[in-house]
Amino acid sequence: MTSASGPQRKSVRKEVVIVVKRNTRQTSQKAASAAGKTLSNGKASKAAKAAAASALSQTPSRRRKK
Repeated sequence: MTSASGPQRKSVRKEVVIVVKRNTRQTSQKAASAAGKTLSNGKASKAAKAAAASALSQTPSRRRKK
């Protein structure tokens, strides 16, 4: 027997979990130095600067761990 207002619906809660993979690849110190020189060079092409910036974004942080 159903109530006068109709059948009852159960609310279903869905959870979405997003897993972000950590980038573990790092640029060597020598490559990072070359990338820094490329970025400071005014005559470097836009593509060269983009590649250098990408390489520097993968360098390990110089901050000390507490």
